Amino acid sequence: MSPLVSPRQQRRLAWGLGALAACSAVVLLVLLLPRGRPELVTTLRAGGTTTHAAKPFTLTPAMRLEIDSVVQAFVRTAVVRRNLDTAWELASAKLRGSITRERWRAGELPVFPFPEQAFAKADWRLRFTFGRTAAIDVMVLPKPGSGLRTLVYGVELTDYGAPGHRHWLVDTWFPQTTLTTGEPPATTQTTVGTGVTTGPNPYRKGKLDARWLLVPLGVLTLIALVPLFLLVRGIVRRRWATRRYRDPR
Repeated sequence: MSPLVSPRQQRRLAWGLGALAACSAVVLLVLLLPRGRPELVTTLRAGGTTTHAAKPFTLTPAMRLEIDSVVQAFVRTAVVRRNLDTAWELASAKLRGSITRERWRAGELPVFPFPEQAFAKADWRLRFTFGRTAAIDVMVLPKPGSGLRTLVYGVELTDYGAPGHRHWLVDTWFPQTTLTTGEPPATTQTTVGTGVTTGPNPYRKGKLDARWLLVPLGVLTLIALVPLFLLVRGIVRRRWATRRYRDPR
């Protein structure tokens, strides 16, 4: 070791290099760490019960038309409380639960109502799919001047038909929120030729990536580099001073 480096400076240099090596090892470990695939989680009911989702599938234009037909029919029957026998045929055993057909006809069904006289139209957009189920948002829009707000339902429909013969039934239909205006959200987009509304999925919130760990690690690296920089600068200054002392020119 050069005589220009004091024992204290040697210790500082060793500590700085050790801290730098440790930070570099942690950063390398984070970068090489396997990330895996995120598991889909599906909310089944408003109560918050969740389950691991099955494999998703893509809705074809035909599927969208079939779902739209069921949604429109269910809104115009169960939601506005008309022709409840038709609504009964559109509901699965999961939605009916222990309710008898007589109680269903009497209006005792697990679907939050919307006043028929204020109803204007219904629209929907896909949230996600899993197994044979499609989870969607259904927006029931009021007539202008009715004083009511757009009501958004969380809905799940499952294909209970045999292979090659789809038969969509409503599994869940619960109110989620109301919108302040009587128009659909501005983010929705209408699929040409189907009348079905789709848009950006508001439920796919990105989780914090592991690479964000590099931020605090970078700070720690800088902390380790500061004393190392000061040490090197002191050595350089001392050497320059020694050269000037030996060679005044």
